Amino acid sequence: MTGDALPETPTAEDLRALARSSPWRFSTVHFTHRRQRDGGSTASGAPVEAWLDRRRGRLVLRSAGGVEVAGGPPYGEAVDPVPHDDDAARAGRPPSSPAPEVVLRPDGLVVHRPEDWYDDHGPEGPTLTDGSLPTVHSVHLDVRPGIVVDITPLDGTGGSGLSNEILAVDEPLDPPLGPLTGPPLDPSL
Repeated sequence: MTGDALPETPTAEDLRALARSSPWRFSTVHFTHRRQRDGGSTASGAPVEAWLDRRRGRLVLRSAGGVEVAGGPPYGEAVDPVPHDDDAARAGRPPSSPAPEVVLRPDGLVVHRPEDWYDDHGPEGPTLTDGSLPTVHSVHLDVRPGIVVDITPLDGTGGSGLSNEILAVDEPLDPPLGPLTGPPLDPSL
């Protein structure tokens, strides 16, 4: 997939397309994840180190509680993208067919993912029903993998923020291995 070069001043849609493209922008990633609570002002637990290997369909997590290994979906390869360079793709509109496909913009970023990849709470969503939760966030993305590296709430007193420190992308991984907690892995991996 292309899409490595964003415009000097990316639009909101460019950033959304970059975030949607994340599953197709890397095969392996090693990162440290941290959460904050109370509207992003207080650390929430210890950091978690993670190794995600899409080729092997494996996620390894190391936290204060030990090492966990999960395999299978959703950690494996993503759906193959379909180039789509008509006016609908340029405008950021999904295709009219309900087929579970990934549609690319002309620059190679994802304009549309399969519908079941979206998490929409609708009118009962927590940010619409709990006045203490933030409704506006500052969001930072790492362009190479398309991964969110920082979410900071800008309003509200509740909710949480997060940060991901990207340590390696598309490099060989050597994670510690512990007990398998997800679906069994293929022993040949």
